[in-house]
Amino acid sequence: MRRAAVIPGANVTVINSATGLQRETTTTAKEYFLCRLSPSSIRFRVERTGFAVVAVRASVLNVGDQKALQIQLKAGDINATVQVVNDAP
Repeated sequence: MRRAAVIPGANVTVINSATGLQRETTTTAKEYFLCRLSPSSIRFRVERTGFAVVAVRASVLNVGDQKALQIQLKAGDINATVQVVNDAP
């Protein structure tokens, strides 16, 4: 079984679907935490340079819930241009 790695430096945004209020954190080499979120329907957005943005639709958060989400980031569009010039002396 292949184990996924944590990607440090990813920006995680949690959005309260009812109010639009947002909380943000950045992942470390181990994990990330967001504490004291209000009970509500929430959405997650995860971004990191070089990866496609991941949006996780509504998840219900109840009083006393402790949720662990494993969000997988996929390589994003990487556009590189290489210009070769043949200028022999």
